[in-house]
Amino acid sequence: MLSGIRASLKWKAFSLLNRLADIRSQLSNDPVIYPPAHQTDNGHRLIWVFCSTIGEVNACLPFLRSLGRLGKLALITDHNCYRDSYQQNFPDAYVVELTGRVSDARFLVEQLPPSLFIICEIPAMPSDAPCRLSYGLLREAKATGARIHLVNAWLYGYLPACRMDSLEVRLFRKEYLDTFDTIGAQNEQIRTSLVQAGAKRERIFVTGNMKFDAIQDVEIRLGDETARAALSCLLDSQSPIIVAGCLADIDECYTLFDAILLIRQVDPHIRFVIAPRHPENHQFMQSLTKRLEQSALAYKLKSRLKAGELDRNTLLILDTFGELKSFYSIATICYVGCNHNVLEPLAFGKTTVVSGDWNALYPSYPVYQLTREKELIRHVEGANGIRDVILEYTSGEQSEKDNSQRIVSQLQSLSGAVDRTLNVIGLDQHS
Repeated sequence: MLSGIRASLKWKAFSLLNRLADIRSQLSNDPVIYPPAHQTDNGHRLIWVFCSTIGEVNACLPFLRSLGRLGKLALITDHNCYRDSYQQNFPDAYVVELTGRVSDARFLVEQLPPSLFIICEIPAMPSDAPCRLSYGLLREAKATGARIHLVNAWLYGYLPACRMDSLEVRLFRKEYLDTFDTIGAQNEQIRTSLVQAGAKRERIFVTGNMKFDAIQDVEIRLGDETARAALSCLLDSQSPIIVAGCLADIDECYTLFDAILLIRQVDPHIRFVIAPRHPENHQFMQSLTKRLEQSALAYKLKSRLKAGELDRNTLLILDTFGELKSFYSIATICYVGCNHNVLEPLAFGKTTVVSGDWNALYPSYPVYQLTREKELIRHVEGANGIRDVILEYTSGEQSEKDNSQRIVSQLQSLSGAVDRTLNVIGLDQHS
């Protein structure tokens, strides 16, 4: 009884400090709730799902589809640029954009009271990820009687980004972990780390990585006719197509542009599609386009593309969300930016190239490490290395067909995390 009173007082004091911080930061808006694009009757159960970015959605896609058959989803994000991509995958789901205010939790509980709350992958501990999920959101959901589950759990090892985050970690790390009814960890190392941090051992299970289940989803969803026209144009050219996706580091983009210039000296017919990881980052996009212009590389932004504008010398820059997968599907060779998802192109059996120093703390690293060990991806260094491997494959020295079946077969043998997670949570299609 006394401990419960102390916990309540601790939370009230923290909430007051948080409100003062919100006032100083001039945060005054409520979360934005977008209604489903398509209204369907999938039961009265409302299921909250925190997916910070499209990366978490893609990693857990088959699992989320299973949830969507059990109730109405509310996809919650701390970013304001993913609505279209989320509703493209889940047109009958709500999309919620958090503001970061401490009052977000109470507002959402009043507007969309949950029966179940799923956190996809991150943060497994407060402030331990490049996203913002307050303990208060879990606390309010639990107070409504919702069960809360962390799935595909991963630890980044990030330090808190500000004083309030540091205070939240110190005060509520154990309480944060205690709100989870179950935790599905990607591997034994994550499970051990969470137990050491205070999670209850009996609630944590090693379920594997859902990304290996997500590779079975190769359905292509196009957002507009411009994308269809661009894909048709690339295919009709009957030229090798190189698709470079998830480029988050500007220096890596520069290296890739240097490689393209070298490749064109040998084979000017190869087509290129470039997909920045964060096209909403205006400074990044300005640096990227400025370097293209300095390099005399002709390009078109997908967002401004018109039919018939994509000639063979023009790079297509995908400055849109949710379309990269469709371009991976038609690629001859795929290049994936450092520390990002190599499984998306591998799911299509595509020869996949990477470079750079991969960070062992990132959730992409175990997949990168495993696929590199199994020789499912090629790791090269620098513009010359990228040039050499692309010319090697496009010249016919390596057969894409020879690799494709081997890649898909090996990846499928690593799947099963979705079924294990549903079993741990106690959900099935009839529950």
